[in-house]
Amino acid sequence: MKKIRKKLDSKGFTILEVMMGMVIFSIGLLTLLSMLVISISGNAWSEKTTQTVQMVRETIETIKNTPEDQMEDYGYEDEDGIFRHWYVEDSYEDQGDVKKVTVWVYWTDEFNRSQYTSTTTYFQPKK
Repeated sequence: MKKIRKKLDSKGFTILEVMMGMVIFSIGLLTLLSMLVISISGNAWSEKTTQTVQMVRETIETIKNTPEDQMEDYGYEDEDGIFRHWYVEDSYEDQGDVKKVTVWVYWTDEFNRSQYTSTTTYFQPKK
C-alpha cells in the first residue's frame, strides 16, 4: 500500500497542465507578434512621412534662395515613386513684394493608399 500512496503524492505537472501552459504561452506570443507587425508598419509610414516633409522643406528653401528673375511659377518632379509639385504666385495682400509658395508631395504607402503632405508659406524673393 505504501508504494501506491507514494505515487499519488508525487510532485510534477500533468499533461493537461503542460498543454494549458503551452496554450497560454502561444496566445502571449501571438499578441507580441501582432504588436511587432503593427510597429514595423508604423515605422515604415513614419519614415516615409519624414522623408516627404524633408522634401517639402528642401523645395521651399530652394525656391526662397532662387533669384526672382530665375524663379519658375510651378514645377514638379517624380522621384522613387514620390511625386512633388509646387506653385509660386504673387501674394495680393498688403504686404509689399511677397510671394506665396505651396508645395505638395504625394506617395503611396505599403497598403497601396494614397498619402500626401503639403505646406504653404510666404516669402520675400531675392532680387
